[in-house]
Amino acid sequence: MNLAGHTIPHVIGDRIRLLFKPFNRAHAAFMSSSALGMLFPVVSAPIVARLYSPDEFGIYAVFYAMATIFSAVSSLELRNIALLEADRTDSVHGALLALCVVAVFCLVFTGFLIILPAEWISVLLGASIVAHLVWLPATVFLMGASQVLYTWATREKSYHMLARNKIVLGLSTMILQIGIGLTDPGAIGFIVANLLGLLLSTALLSRAFLECVRSLRLAFSVRS
Repeated sequence: MNLAGHTIPHVIGDRIRLLFKPFNRAHAAFMSSSALGMLFPVVSAPIVARLYSPDEFGIYAVFYAMATIFSAVSSLELRNIALLEADRTDSVHGALLALCVVAVFCLVFTGFLIILPAEWISVLLGASIVAHLVWLPATVFLMGASQVLYTWATREKSYHMLARNKIVLGLSTMILQIGIGLTDPGAIGFIVANLLGLLLSTALLSRAFLECVRSLRLAFSVRS
């Protein structure tokens, strides 16, 4: 059979070659890692449910929700500079600017938590969350920094690296939650496991970013 001058085997061959182009392979790996990353919590849920109480789940849920909200605004959306700049050097400068803004945001946030009366926090969020807020600035910083580096890596089309990063984050967090949970630490086990997983994930992204900075031999200035 002929379809617009092409035979069916020829059309099928074109589709197969298109499927295995480098970009499509990288995109498939990226999507597969996302699916696998979402599978880890499902696999670990029956074990984690036996290691942590419902109250501890609730404390972590409030903590994680706060960390997610604050990390989303920590860079003031400057992380998108890496995507918007056509020039690679400018995109790196934008990512560095966003990382600095995240760091300053977290320092100000830490000061705010120090001066805010614990009684006010108890009224707003509950007394059980107060003791765990000491871990919040570090969590916000790592989440915010990883978002900046993730955006930069997306601009670089480093899909294979991002795929590995997703798997490392999901797998390490699952193992740490279970491992730390065996010591019966309470809700802090959730928080520390998430923090260590984020630290490992951010370190892997930072390594690639710093290699790019060194390769470009950037000359930094106030203007840049």
